[in-house]
Amino acid sequence: MSPKAAALLSERMDFKMHREGLVWDSTGEGTPATCFTYPTPILPKSRYRYQMTNLLAKADKCYPFGHTVATWETGHNYPAEGNQFGFLIWQKRNCTFL
Repeated sequence: MSPKAAALLSERMDFKMHREGLVWDSTGEGTPATCFTYPTPILPKSRYRYQMTNLLAKADKCYPFGHTVATWETGHNYPAEGNQFGFLIWQKRNCTFL
């Protein structure tokens, strides 16, 4: 498996979880001191970023969903090490808490 395929699988899994109603979106509109959550069946790509954590971690780089991995996958595929890639997925929340 390549880093490209691993990133695609993580994006697809997040899309699947949104479709099933397992991941909720948040908004702070209306009253700024509270955060309302609601189910979103459509994945808002602009609110997600992923960061590579396994094999060759990139702690200083985060990439948005849908971004091409051709710019950073060079040198990350080690056939002797195995193909266990790990990604840390960040979700933006629109909430204000005072």
